[in-house]
Amino acid sequence: MNTRTWSRAALKERAQMAFKRSYWWCVLAALILSIVMGGSGGSSGRDKDKESSKPVAYFDFSDYGKEDVGDLVASKLGGATYSVGKVVYGIAGGVIGLVLFVVAFAVIAIAIILRVLLLNPLEVGGRKFFMENACEKKEGIGTMLDGFQNGFYGNTVVTMVVRDVKIFLWTLLLVIPGIVKAYEYRMVPYIIAEHPEMNYREALEKSSAMMNGQKMNAFILDLSFIGWHILTAMTCGIVGIFWTNPYYFATDAELYLELSSDDLAV
Repeated sequence: MNTRTWSRAALKERAQMAFKRSYWWCVLAALILSIVMGGSGGSSGRDKDKESSKPVAYFDFSDYGKEDVGDLVASKLGGATYSVGKVVYGIAGGVIGLVLFVVAFAVIAIAIILRVLLLNPLEVGGRKFFMENACEKKEGIGTMLDGFQNGFYGNTVVTMVVRDVKIFLWTLLLVIPGIVKAYEYRMVPYIIAEHPEMNYREALEKSSAMMNGQKMNAFILDLSFIGWHILTAMTCGIVGIFWTNPYYFATDAELYLELSSDDLAV
């Protein structure tokens, strides 16, 4: 068990100093990292006018309750065309359903591929940026590409995939075990960033060892940012971009540096 004690206030104070030291680089890196991790973005839509002009072939369904559509079409077009119309209706529905299924499957597959091959290595690079910034090593966000350029790209991909799959499977059992596993493997991106040659078993085991006895402390640390997250929501994300996100990522990097300072054996 990692029994190391640390102060949230001291951790966040160091994070603020590191963040302010390279303010704009941290803002940019945090913005990219937030997008990579799905922490930003939104959707909006507009309601269409339901009273727009009616097409030539218009059917008013309001008076038919739950009557079968095929029967409704038959009553409009006549019994002679009913059977053909219903067959065409069924085939069209099946084709549309199949097309939607294929499109949805393709979108999900592409999203998973992008996550595995592009976004996960970028996350590792983003974590390394905040680590190096905390240690005053260098400026610039070129470090974010380190996951692609360090010669261990394949190992990075495999390790991050195994982490994601384990967290996902535990989440399927119940939400709480999934959250616990997410905290247990929280340090994996940092470990791979610092030790890209480490295989996935070692990385997961080291993260588990580092977070053993520290999960609740890390959870409380996250809760200490709730005020900033509320302010971020109130400002439509502006405070998040220019303060909350870089501040949080800088603090998380400081947590890793604090917990890894004992050089825990796996």
